[in-house]
Amino acid sequence: MFAYSDPVGTGLLAQTGTLADYQGMVHRFYRQFARLRRSAFTLLDAFDGVAAARTDTVTWIAFPRTVVGSDRDIDTNRFTGGAADAGLQDEYVEWRVDRDPAGAIKTITFTTELPEYYEALAGAGLDALVTAISAVHPGAAPTTAELFGVGFNPATASKAARQSQFVAHLPNNPWQNGAKGILCLQQGNNTMFALFNLVGQCSIQLPGSSTSACTNAQSGACGEGRNSDPNICTAAQDLCRDGKVLALTDPVGIRIIELGGIWKLEGQQIDINNSQFWSITRNGRRGVLTAAPGLTLGDRTIETGTEVSRVLKVGASVVSAPANAVPSWARIGQESSRQIV
Repeated sequence: MFAYSDPVGTGLLAQTGTLADYQGMVHRFYRQFARLRRSAFTLLDAFDGVAAARTDTVTWIAFPRTVVGSDRDIDTNRFTGGAADAGLQDEYVEWRVDRDPAGAIKTITFTTELPEYYEALAGAGLDALVTAISAVHPGAAPTTAELFGVGFNPATASKAARQSQFVAHLPNNPWQNGAKGILCLQQGNNTMFALFNLVGQCSIQLPGSSTSACTNAQSGACGEGRNSDPNICTAAQDLCRDGKVLALTDPVGIRIIELGGIWKLEGQQIDINNSQFWSITRNGRRGVLTAAPGLTLGDRTIETGTEVSRVLKVGASVVSAPANAVPSWARIGQESSRQIV
């Protein structure tokens, strides 16, 4: 099995003895989609020592373009308000707006973290989760009830029970649902499975123009109206049409890249990406915008996080190589014989 790394780069998974659990979760997705019939998606091991391998990042804008609703609605209804189990914050990016008593924005926190990281830590118990949450919310003191629900005792429960209960309780966890903070993605379309399914299915070469990749993607894997899916799907389709095999890079997930737009402080244009007001941490999985008097976007005071999502660029990376440069088991047509370890 490939030695999948800690996605946020803190080393906490290894310190708490949960890295192997996280690696197992991730490997199951690679293994599942590496065995899709006729897909150019393969295991990461295929690229070890391959000089011709290259990495490309597919980017898109975080704004949930398929949503019908006001910017305030999108800010508020992160989990609910759209299609069943969908919610209003889409595109593998979710955010929380913190306001002062007068309603002015203090900070906007964006996350692209996938919940498997915290699920693995839940296997180690309460202390590991408290440490993880304190890393993103300094000074936080989450309780057992907040993290697992009333009546659940993580000290006497099995590892599997702690993990499943923690995930099931995430929508009611105040450190996740916005009441006190935000940890990871929660919206029904913003999942690790969805990302793997999208890349795996879109790596099956389709007839006709590659521009139809999203429309014709197998199993409804690609959401045609989203900012993210058509870009990712077309990139995967183009690679397999070019005779390449591919995989999502390690660590798998979505990275926050930069803010676009014209930003000013007291009327003077500033480079927001190299300013005290914007920080990206946790290996590109978390971005925090700190508002300040006189800070504007497009000459307007920021009133919602959704406005900022319109200029926030995120991306996912894939590694690829010519099929004849990788081991034979990694090539199209060899799905059943691929090394599954």
